[in-house]
Amino acid sequence: MKRRNPRCHQCGEDLVARVAPPHLRKLRYEGSPYDVLIEGLPEWHCETCDLSVTDEDGDPVLQAALRKHIGLLSPEQIRAGLKSLNLSQDAFADRIGCAAESVSRWLNGAVLQSRTYDRLMRIYFHCPEVRGLLDSLGAGVHFGDHVIHTEAAAAAHCELVARDT
Repeated sequence: MKRRNPRCHQCGEDLVARVAPPHLRKLRYEGSPYDVLIEGLPEWHCETCDLSVTDEDGDPVLQAALRKHIGLLSPEQIRAGLKSLNLSQDAFADRIGCAAESVSRWLNGAVLQSRTYDRLMRIYFHCPEVRGLLDSLGAGVHFGDHVIHTEAAAAAHCELVARDT
């Protein structure tokens, strides 16, 4: 069955599907507003009264633009990190301490990850030492109970943790 075009709530005329011209839109993330350049946004437009509205079809475009604007990892970048480490979504979630459903939502673009998780993922993907420490948490290894102030002390501590696992 063919989808019927919605009607304009101002004048009652049929709306026409189109791609909105590039424009700035204020989007919120973690409580702060950002002026984000939006390109390629599908919208419904009334040619009679010049009203434009968006629906859920525009959500992926808005999220991708916001993610790019604030510098979060994209779903493709997260997926590439998991693939390069040969990790499943469930194993990755367990290692960084979040729900597997969260990882799934980040990967399918349904939800933007927090800055905290974004930074943790970047560190996890980049630093083998961090991966080793986080991976060892599941083996009953405890760390972080005290602050290590020097690189030499940190290296010695990492060696002990690695030796004990």
